[in-house]
Amino acid sequence: MDTTKWKSVAIRVDVYGKYNKFCKKKKWSKSDALEILMTQYIAAKKAEEKEIAELKAASNGRVA
Repeated sequence: MDTTKWKSVAIRVDVYGKYNKFCKKKKWSKSDALEILMTQYIAAKKAEEKEIAELKAASNGRVA
């Protein structure tokens, strides 16, 4: 295995079972699913941080 391209990830057995079912239901490979889920999570966190900053600015009478 090319270790510059691939890495292994430890995951609890109970979570792996749920993850495996999720991947089969979506018909995604496990690597694709992890990439998609991480991309969505990161985007959601950035949007949340932006919204919080805008709310803080608005409560101080400023526009972000």
